[in-house]
Amino acid sequence: MGYRPEVHCTSDAEFSENDAMSLPEAAAALLDLEHLKRFSQNPQGLRELIDAFLDTTEPILNELERVSRQQNAMEFHQILHALNGAANSAGARAMADQCKVLAQQREPERRVAILHDLADCFQRTREMLKAILVPLSTETRDAGPLDVARKTLLLVEDNASARALLHAILADEYELIDAETGETALRVCEGAVVPDAAIVDLNLRRSHCSGLDVLQQLGNRIPAIVLTVDRSRDSMRAAIRAGAWAYLNKPPDPDLLVTAVEAVIARARGITDPSAPGTFDLATGLVMAAHSLDPIEAQQLIATEAMAQRRKPADLAEEIVAMQRLHNRMARAARCRVALSNEPPS
Repeated sequence: MGYRPEVHCTSDAEFSENDAMSLPEAAAALLDLEHLKRFSQNPQGLRELIDAFLDTTEPILNELERVSRQQNAMEFHQILHALNGAANSAGARAMADQCKVLAQQREPERRVAILHDLADCFQRTREMLKAILVPLSTETRDAGPLDVARKTLLLVEDNASARALLHAILADEYELIDAETGETALRVCEGAVVPDAAIVDLNLRRSHCSGLDVLQQLGNRIPAIVLTVDRSRDSMRAAIRAGAWAYLNKPPDPDLLVTAVEAVIARARGITDPSAPGTFDLATGLVMAAHSLDPIEAQQLIATEAMAQRRKPADLAEEIVAMQRLHNRMARAARCRVALSNEPPS
């Protein structure tokens, strides 16, 4: 616990490749350095992310230990879910791995031992993250008034580390509105500034209105992207049924997250090729028929595949329709060939 890593940092006010190489070898076992180096050009955002994690994680650990002693299983897993999300957001790889082990542990004595290891892991992780903070700019981001000319995103997230990560990724391109509870999110959506899209965490611990409730209330008025540590198929299906337009896991790849945001905003605004009106709806119908899906599930499948290919959903929809038309032409040609071959000779 008294271990202090010896770190030699560069003079630049950012976390660079050289800084990562100067960290002790133990850093690679504790931290996802590739994740953190993505923000090398955004030192303010990286500092805010690390600060948020360092400021809020110890209280979460204390709360987790208290609930464990009370043997409140539901609350225990909600807090553990929050800790896992925070660790993933801040690149605390070892802590995130231990959260997964703890989530599967049912034996009380073994759970206590893992909690002790988790607390010790946080102390070591904290020292490494503090070392990364050394060369970073201490300037703070000036929020200022909302710029109505830019697209606005509603961040429905009660975890400070996850919010800081989203700000580091999105603040340069979008106006961001934070909502730490589902109730706050719904009030924002009824206000004067209606967000262009929402990013929603499913686990809102301190809210009576869950992430799924928010999705259902938003309906199709505001496109929503789910961002969660939950990778289960049941969770994904529940989110899609509740109205999610896309489903991503924490921590998100920055490029994939921005692509998802642009895709759902474009879809919500009906931005498709004007020369082919109704193409997306036609593609949705084809996917529904081919895979026995309802409309929302079919649209989600198209959007997810488009994101994976770094393409616009409208472009993929055009390809689906074009392939179906080619299939229909080939089918008609094949029927004509069969008909001609069956004709009696003249």
